[in-house]
Amino acid sequence: MSSGNANANGTWRPSTQGWQAGGGTANAAVNSQVAAYEGTHSLSLTLTNTTTPNWGSAYLAAPTGVVGGSTITASVLVPTG
Repeated sequence: MSSGNANANGTWRPSTQGWQAGGGTANAAVNSQVAAYEGTHSLSLTLTNTTTPNWGSAYLAAPTGVVGGSTITASVLVPTG
């Protein structure tokens, strides 16, 4: 999932601004260069010891200007193992 905030020209700059780890098994959201859908950076979140009742997530509070009916698109890489 790409993370960041848009520059004036609409391109993304690396940042974890606003992203949070949720659930009991998620480590803090960090800026990563290990893999990226587009560009060179992404948001990395490590989940450990997850089960159906004990899962983790990443979330972002709605940025200013995002209202009901808005579309937000994200890409997620789930590595094997």
